[in-house]
Amino acid sequence: MALTNPRLFRPFEMVLELFSLPLPGEVDPTVLLAPFFAVSFALCLTDAGYGIVASVVTYLLLRKMGASNKLLGIILWGSLVTIPAGALVGGWFGDLPERLSIPWLISLKNAVMWFDPVKDPMKFFVLSLGFGYVHMMYGMVIEIVDCIRVRDLGGAFLGQLPWFVSFNALLGLVLAGRMLPEWARAALLVAIMLSVAAVIVFTQRSPETMRSQWLWFGFIGLGLVFLAAKLRWLPPVLLAAKWALLGFIGLMMVVTVVDLMRSRRLKPVPIGLGLLAAASLVLYFAHVIPGAIVVLVAVAFFFTSPKNMATLPKLGWGGYALYGATGYIGVVLSYIRLMALGMVTGGIAVTVNVIAWMVLPIPVLGIVLAIIIMVFGHSYNIAVNILGAFVHSLRLNYVEFFPRFYAGGSEPFVAFREEHQYTSVK
Repeated sequence: MALTNPRLFRPFEMVLELFSLPLPGEVDPTVLLAPFFAVSFALCLTDAGYGIVASVVTYLLLRKMGASNKLLGIILWGSLVTIPAGALVGGWFGDLPERLSIPWLISLKNAVMWFDPVKDPMKFFVLSLGFGYVHMMYGMVIEIVDCIRVRDLGGAFLGQLPWFVSFNALLGLVLAGRMLPEWARAALLVAIMLSVAAVIVFTQRSPETMRSQWLWFGFIGLGLVFLAAKLRWLPPVLLAAKWALLGFIGLMMVVTVVDLMRSRRLKPVPIGLGLLAAASLVLYFAHVIPGAIVVLVAVAFFFTSPKNMATLPKLGWGGYALYGATGYIGVVLSYIRLMALGMVTGGIAVTVNVIAWMVLPIPVLGIVLAIIIMVFGHSYNIAVNILGAFVHSLRLNYVEFFPRFYAGGSEPFVAFREEHQYTSVK
């Protein structure tokens, strides 16, 4: 496998070379990961002054060592993005503008600053979580589009799309639920329930059981909607889902009878359960028994069909997949490291300035010592945190982003050439 990308994004090929190259036919994510990698790098460094210094030094090293050095290219990208990122949080070599007490410099800093992470760390916390959530959704969208590209419509619309819809609908309810009209809240809640049903039913799919799985999707989805309306989570008009649910139960009973007849499994137990399910349906409409009994008897009858029985393990794995939703929470929380590293960078920068200003009053040598402390202190802080920003950005891509859509496993392309193990000199 040989990677071919625009020159601007070529440095980020190193991220794949350190991990694993894409398989033949798999999407090359170099261009896709580049902007988010640079932003995560910038949020870890989060100091405009450091971004300027790192950009200049990296550019000079690239001119000396050659533009093909991918590591330096990545650092240059990240350093350039660090400049606006650091300006938004007021990081200019820590608190150096305040230390110098230059009014116009302080005014310029405050004019472009969005928030001070020391005084208002929760904004940085929310920013990190928001970045992680968007990055995770971005990976899901890439997987959906890639599945469509390779004509895997089941993987796109039954595998990834339910998770994408459910998470975004839930987020919409949490963030804006009270501001939305009733019909919009109901639509989001219905979308969540149908997505949950899709996860349960379609996490594992096979052509042999797809007809049965679609029936189960309708049964579970309508059952959840009716239950939510019964609990007054949804408008009363959606209590009408009961009739659609009963219709699906009747349809599944008919399909089960057809399957039993084709498989010639008309034995006493299936016949008895079928008659009992039909009788329970009639008794329900006569208001003799509750609907829960109809559902229990009908489900027991459904599983007498081999095809319906084959869906049972799939439903079990789908239910277990819902528990796996907690893993997505862990993925988003993992991005808090961006806030931690960003605040550590700023904290060390401020500490260096404090130490320098402590020695400044020393006669004669004070200013020299202060300059030495600031040069070495800030240089060390830049070097260490560039390393941390690079490593943690790699980690977020490898562990949190790539699993959404990327597998890899290809070998690098090496052109044919003569290789000589020994050389004879005559």
